[in-house]
Amino acid sequence: MPKRIKWIDVAKGVTIFLVVFGHVLIGLFDARIYFGVTQNILLIAVQMIYVFHMPFFFALSGYFFKVQPDLHSYLKFIKKRLLTLGLPYLAFSIIIWAIKFIFGDQVRTDVTLKSLLNIWIMPIGPLWFIYVLFALDIVLGFVSLKMKNIDTLFLVSLMVCLGFTIFPVDWYVVQRIAIWSPIFLLGTFVRKHPIYQYRTTLIASLSVFVTALAVWALTNPIQRINYQVPGWAQLLLFTSVILGFSLFYQLPQTVTGYNYFTKIGQISLPIYLIHVPLVSLTRILLYYLQVNSVIVHLILGTLIGWYGTLFIFNIIHRIPVLDFWIYPGNYLKKKEA
Repeated sequence: MPKRIKWIDVAKGVTIFLVVFGHVLIGLFDARIYFGVTQNILLIAVQMIYVFHMPFFFALSGYFFKVQPDLHSYLKFIKKRLLTLGLPYLAFSIIIWAIKFIFGDQVRTDVTLKSLLNIWIMPIGPLWFIYVLFALDIVLGFVSLKMKNIDTLFLVSLMVCLGFTIFPVDWYVVQRIAIWSPIFLLGTFVRKHPIYQYRTTLIASLSVFVTALAVWALTNPIQRINYQVPGWAQLLLFTSVILGFSLFYQLPQTVTGYNYFTKIGQISLPIYLIHVPLVSLTRILLYYLQVNSVIVHLILGTLIGWYGTLFIFNIIHRIPVLDFWIYPGNYLKKKEA
């Protein structure tokens, strides 16, 4: 088993916390029941988190991407990813669909039976990350059979991304692959060229990140970033990746919470999967109780979304028949052995 990289784990841990908090925030923003300063603050907070956490998560996955030496290795790799990503994706798609279907008008987006049957074409809610990550593995792994040089692969992905930014298509998976491939491969690129090790990189990326967000905020925006067609914000996504790598690589291990988030980073995927229905149910319950206070939603939503997820994971992890749907690879390995 490969040795874990501590700063990568802490990066995953902090980032998955931002994902949980971000889903609480975006639920409030997309509800469109707040106005004026409150809605504007929600928009700015959502933008700050969403231009950072998902790009960085993709790049963290890309950090471990390797070109495929031959077709046999590629097919073995895809089989493994189909199990480790596909089965959890299926299980939690059903769970999230059921919540959205049962509670109807009280959720952000309505679903039908067709929505569930079409999860291989269009993911449900936040599970888009798992869907696109698997799609990237399929496409980039296949391309790497012929294109072995990471620098070349990254450059080609940039050109493809530019083309689909200028001329976007309605085909969900194709558009997402085109947009997120260079973000994913930027993680692979910086593993080969570790520019994140330099303090100047941290200062420069942080300066660009803060300046770009400040300029955006001054334009009186009304919409958050569009992950399907980010436009100029694509540059900010790249900046976020460099900032993330630089920040966590250079973060002193003596910082309070470092060891805690290092452990959390090792279970980031289960947290991603479990928190989604839990945060949704918390928001639905609070609205049902006619609790509209943003502060109450943020506090309770985050606390329940975080600690509730960890509690549920610890229970699931002790029950093999449930744990299988989060870590299917572990059980199939035992069966093969």
